[in-house]
Amino acid sequence: MSGEAKVLMASIAFAEKDNAAAETQATAALKLSLSNAARAECYNVIGKCLLEKGKATNKSDLIRDALLKFLRSALQFPPASGEDTGAHEEALFNAAESFFFIAELGKGDDQVRSFSRARDLYRRVLAEYPQSRFKDPASKRLERLK
Repeated sequence: MSGEAKVLMASIAFAEKDNAAAETQATAALKLSLSNAARAECYNVIGKCLLEKGKATNKSDLIRDALLKFLRSALQFPPASGEDTGAHEEALFNAAESFFFIAELGKGDDQVRSFSRARDLYRRVLAEYPQSRFKDPASKRLERLK
């Protein structure tokens, strides 16, 4: 199976709520030769699996691990000019979500910093991708953070 096929299988498994298979497929795909867009998608899938686990168990360490996957996707594998921006939009939005949930579990200065970082990333999604599928959820989160 090609690397891109494994990435697709990982995305399908995540959509079907089979996070274990999604994480396994995405991790396996990262060992293969992939385009930057496919690598970004792998890190997004792994991050989404970790984020869901962290939210379900209220474990900020899992959410922080998810955050690192999203940031890696966004920073290391941004789309080139003219390429599809979907994986980048998703990475930025989910990084903001990760900061948001870390803040909800945190206290004091850590909570304030995390809410501020979430706010900055939601604004970035809206500024860079005004037609994004994440426009409405990012706007709602920003409204909640005022």
